[in-house]
Amino acid sequence: FCHRSGRKCVSAWEEANNDCKPQRALRCGQTFGMTSDLLCMCAPQLVGLSTRAFSVSSSKLVWSDEFAGWSVDHSKWNIKTGGGGFGNNELQHYTHHSSKVSAGVLRITAKCEEYHNEHYTSAQLTTKHIVSWGP
Repeated sequence: FCHRSGRKCVSAWEEANNDCKPQRALRCGQTFGMTSDLLCMCAPQLVGLSTRAFSVSSSKLVWSDEFAGWSVDHSKWNIKTGGGGFGNNELQHYTHHSSKVSAGVLRITAKCEEYHNEHYTSAQLTTKHIVSWGP
């Protein structure tokens, strides 16, 4: 997981009961059977992101956010808050405090923490009803 966000893995654990309590320590990159309950700690520093090459001549930028400043631009983003599964049994509670902007980067941090009867917090940002593109 960490490498997909441009960070180095620091440590990893298996958790089995959706309670954020590690059941077994793992090495970074190690998996535990067919688990979907891997907990990772990523280094805070970016070490590089892999980017997909694309042809400038066939692409047209229709929307962007350079994340200038120190907070999410509410004219470009909706910050979803709440919990309860959202129709697909999501286990996290979306909060305002799980998203931060600094140095041109949006950081969304998922945490194992109790919050409104749920075991995890995270953030979800959308552009719904703010911007549209396409035919």
